[in-house]
Amino acid sequence: MHSRSIYQAVDFSVYTETVKGAYNPVSSSATNYKSPIQLVRLANSRVVCSAPTKEEASKSIENIDLTIFGYNHAKDIDVKYVVSSTSKLHQVLIQPKIIYPLLEYIKIPAPPDAKCKLYFDFFSDEFERMKIRSENIMKHVPSVKKVYAYACRNLQLARKLYHDSRFLFHSMRSNPAGRVSESDIYIIYILNLFIIRAIVYYTKFFQPYLKETPESEQALRDSFNQEIPRALKYPFLYQQEQEPYKTRYNFGEKKIVHDVVSPYTNKLNEEIAKIPVQDLWDLVNLYNIRGCLQITENTNVLAGEVFRMTNEPRESGSPLVICDNPKVSKVFSYFSTDQYGNPVNENTFNSYLKPSNTIKRPGISPFSKDPKKEKGEDE
Repeated sequence: MHSRSIYQAVDFSVYTETVKGAYNPVSSSATNYKSPIQLVRLANSRVVCSAPTKEEASKSIENIDLTIFGYNHAKDIDVKYVVSSTSKLHQVLIQPKIIYPLLEYIKIPAPPDAKCKLYFDFFSDEFERMKIRSENIMKHVPSVKKVYAYACRNLQLARKLYHDSRFLFHSMRSNPAGRVSESDIYIIYILNLFIIRAIVYYTKFFQPYLKETPESEQALRDSFNQEIPRALKYPFLYQQEQEPYKTRYNFGEKKIVHDVVSPYTNKLNEEIAKIPVQDLWDLVNLYNIRGCLQITENTNVLAGEVFRMTNEPRESGSPLVICDNPKVSKVFSYFSTDQYGNPVNENTFNSYLKPSNTIKRPGISPFSKDPKKEKGEDE
């Protein structure tokens, strides 16, 4: 007698169970996981058939293609025969022998510690098995309607799962300090990134059947990152020790599969550690007023006024303001928005301030370097 699970879609099982709490990194049982293969075997352990005798169970399994559960080859499967304590039937239990490494280019931050690396390998293995199961559906299901139904069902489940995983992430980071570690937040964060890639993979892989525009991975990531609190996106403004969330996009440029050099021990960290705590809070206050000035006219008009203040000599012979043009451009780029609400472009503003760029500064005439001398000549 075949198990019901053999007829059911099993995609996202690991991600789903993690969100539901089965492999929750915060739980005390998470400390018992010593290696990723232990987690992979536990999560992918499945009873595929049962029979009154071991011989019947062995014969029954010969008619089942076990690779449909997410295996590249039959040799990757560990087959065991067990007796159910309740039904007393002989069951065929399958488990993975190996971990499948991630074969995708995904921008994911390097695991900062052993626990994070364990879960990274765990999620990577599940992603590769999800791809294998999808390919098997394409190969072995002749009906277009069934492939369409499978793709629609699992895509909707993935979207619902993404909603739940985002809620889990926000609920974890809102817990009182000390109950959830940075490693736990990292694990649920990358879980969301894996689910995002799974949604994108489904819409692209099954596009001929779904007849819909593939999801934009960058748009999904941007939407998720927009929800992250500033303290997580920009922790160097809040404290001296950097958490796994430095900026919105600076999460590594290479595919991370095996051992990697953590990007958190870089020169930026060393420089941040030298900044006094009070100065860090000053940076926080500056960040909170970013974009507080809105220009009501074209940007070059403001640039003309700034040029006048920094170059037009006064009675004293000096301009009203003495400053460096590139630094002034940075100031207005950070604190100002144009008349349409967009950030001021630093390079463009700096070009307006160049003395030779007179044509870009409306109504600004050349200034005399010595106003007293010029006054005497007029007399």
